[in-house]
Amino acid sequence: MVELMFQCLPRRSGWVSMEIRVIEEFYINKQIKQRSHMKGSKLDGICEFYDMDGNLEQRVNFKEGNLDGFLETYIKGELSSKRSFKEGYLDGPTELFDETGTLSATINFKRDLRNGVSRFWNKGQCVREANYKDGLLEGLTEDFTADGILIQRATYLRGQLDGVIFRFWLNGNIMEETDYSNGEVVGESRLYDERGKRISDKKEKNMVGTLTKVFRGE
Repeated sequence: MVELMFQCLPRRSGWVSMEIRVIEEFYINKQIKQRSHMKGSKLDGICEFYDMDGNLEQRVNFKEGNLDGFLETYIKGELSSKRSFKEGYLDGPTELFDETGTLSATINFKRDLRNGVSRFWNKGQCVREANYKDGLLEGLTEDFTADGILIQRATYLRGQLDGVIFRFWLNGNIMEETDYSNGEVVGESRLYDERGKRISDKKEKNMVGTLTKVFRGE
């Protein structure tokens, strides 16, 4: 382990004893393992962690011992996630990337809880957009195919399905409408064919019902 020290920093009122240390640790093959900054006895500034081949694995910022600012993780030197922190809490946007480096998700946090809009992508196409409040689904959630076609629209209240859920045919017409209250189904679902006509025939209902189960992942 190598420890480097820097001089005190000047302020308007004079010199302040604020020793900054850079601490470095190495693997047996002499590749850098980690490099961190400390002010007094606390981590303060950027810390970096590397694998045995010298590839960056994590880069994170501290302020007076707490995570504050960014935290980046890497796989074989490629960025896989970027998170925002404030006073030790997840606070602000988190971005996730797939193995090609393409953005796969943006999730907003407030003091460790999901808050606001979250979006998820598949190969550059948004496949889900959901709203959160205090860590729970709240408000509108929409799901899309890999081609960007809307296939489901739902509303949530304190994490529970609440209101009408719509499922759609690929041509945009409604396939199914289901009423929910506090996460429970109210009444029977209303089914429609691809032309938008209400289905009453039992056999056709069963067919469309099977399709809607596929959409639900059942």
